[in-house]
Amino acid sequence: MTKDVLITVTGQQDYGDSPEEIQEIQVITRGTYYYKNNKHYILYDEVMPGVTKTVSNIVKISDDYVEITKKGAINTQMTFTLGRQNMSPYITEVGVVEVGVLARKIELLETEHEILLELLYSLEMNHDYVSDSKITVKVNTVSQ
Repeated sequence: MTKDVLITVTGQQDYGDSPEEIQEIQVITRGTYYYKNNKHYILYDEVMPGVTKTVSNIVKISDDYVEITKKGAINTQMTFTLGRQNMSPYITEVGVVEVGVLARKIELLETEHEILLELLYSLEMNHDYVSDSKITVKVNTVSQ
């Protein structure tokens, strides 16, 4: 896979039993991919509505965990380990929230020109259950 890539990140949160209670966001942007020390690294910047600063994102994929680091308007380092709850501060311009993630599924599919990562997890904020959530990260080689 090339260094310059097209990245599609889709986040979905399910707050209840009806389709109206499912919220989905999607970011499509160019970024950088590399593989080093048996880990995949996906780097991209994100502009969020109503937020003054850009958020720089690093997705690190290892054999036994996924780590998402955000710096800028949001600062956090969330670690997804299958079957284990991980807590981390989620720092925004308006305050700090303690976020817990319990990964139920981590799946990585690779081809020569594409990587597809799927994370299914439960999300807590300040020790209260919020939603069942899903993040899909799709990385494609950019055509020259």
